[in-house]
Amino acid sequence: MDSEITSSVMQKLIGVNKVTLNDLAKRGVVMRGERKGTYKLAPSVSGYCEYLRAMAARRGDESGAEARTRLGASS
Repeated sequence: MDSEITSSVMQKLIGVNKVTLNDLAKRGVVMRGERKGTYKLAPSVSGYCEYLRAMAARRGDESGAEARTRLGASS
């Protein structure tokens, strides 16, 4: 699957704004396409899913108290 999609379609697909999408591209999470303003669909979606899994795994390391503090809970 080597299809490319526009920046606006990629933003809608993964639910981010233009600034965030550009940041993800700079960090190598999503892959820019051959044409200006496009992204490679499969590698970008795979990269973004991998990125989200890594973020979730890091959050899983905190204790319950740390999580409540981070979330602003009061118990």
